[in-house]
Amino acid sequence: MRGGPLRRGTITGVATGLGGMLHTFPFLIPNLGIALKLAYAVVVCELIAIAFIRYRFMSGKLANTIVQVVIGGGHRLYNRRMARPHRCGLSAPGVSGTDTCSR
Repeated sequence: MRGGPLRRGTITGVATGLGGMLHTFPFLIPNLGIALKLAYAVVVCELIAIAFIRYRFMSGKLANTIVQVVIGGGHRLYNRRMARPHRCGLSAPGVSGTDTCSR
């Protein structure tokens, strides 16, 4: 049984808050390179935890849930990186835009 909406909403809200905080804690480290590497490790651990929770509570196969979560996480990361504007005001790579650096 999946549980009632209040229980599922509470679990989802707490997990979202915790996950958001875990993403930012590494950036309290003054060295950006170390902070980024630690943040990547945190994300990997979170993806594995999500896959295990899906396996445990949603009755899926562990291998399937790991593949789904890792592919979903990788897809999100790829799309986010492609949509990030460049520092000179250009649009995403491969998309024509106005170059504000040449002004």
